Amino acid sequence: MPISLATKSDLNEIYKVQPNAFEASVTVPHRLTKEEIQNLSQMALEDGAHYYALKEDNQLIGYTMLAVKEDNLTGDKYGFIYELYVMPKFRKLGYCLLYTSDAADE
Repeated sequence: MPISLATKSDLNEIYKVQPNAFEASVTVPHRLTKEEIQNLSQMALEDGAHYYALKEDNQLIGYTMLAVKEDNLTGDKYGFIYELYVMPKFRKLGYCLLYTSDAADE
């Protein structure tokens, strides 16, 4: 089950769960609003990142936001994971391993 560039429909689903995904992953207190959280992702997208969706039977299982970055000292390119999220009902089923291996190929 390959991941693919998120469609407009996928993005609508991603944006619905994104604030909850952020809250689940941040372990320090913060005062960011839902809009500010979404703005952080928007800035990454404007800087060249892309959302990828993992779907089965047209149902979103999870998503990741990836970008290709360049090391300022060496000029080497590397992949950067901004976000990685698996929907709660699909956790502990091995999707994250599939996700990271497919994402590395992108």
